[in-house]
Amino acid sequence: MAATFHRTEEFTLLHRSGYLAGPVGDEDAGRVHGWEYRGDRWSANRPADGDPPEQITVACSVCSEPIAFRVRSVAATRTLRAALRWGAAASAVVAVLAIVLTGTAVGIADEAARSAEEQEAVFMVALGVVLVAASLTTAWTLALKAQAQVGVSGGGAGAATLAKHVVGRVGD
Repeated sequence: MAATFHRTEEFTLLHRSGYLAGPVGDEDAGRVHGWEYRGDRWSANRPADGDPPEQITVACSVCSEPIAFRVRSVAATRTLRAALRWGAAASAVVAVLAIVLTGTAVGIADEAARSAEEQEAVFMVALGVVLVAASLTTAWTLALKAQAQVGVSGGGAGAATLAKHVVGRVGD
């Protein structure tokens, strides 16, 4: 289901605090590891479609650090999410083609005698494996980035990783 973006949005600015580790249930159950996020909500008006992003500065309620953000319009946010998803799909197609290349090259290397053709096939196998790994990593990263994109950039907003500050939309 596609995300619905509005002209006036309420966001959360969360600050990543210390690492948590503690027992879960009884003593034999193990430990929980994770990050604690604390913060506040803030509202922003998105610019009209076609207008440049608005610059907004929000102070973190935990560390008092002022963080500059750019808030995109509804149309620009949808376009950015679509571009990231298309990039993820293109990377996945490259991964499939690299798998085919690797499979073909393995067959050639297996049948060839010690020759220049075999050396070329071994190089193609290595290249194919690297391409598969790189393109799958790229596809996964772009898909996560598209999912996390809320139309706000800067200061860890829309990050698919563990940033010090994380911005999300209320209700997502």
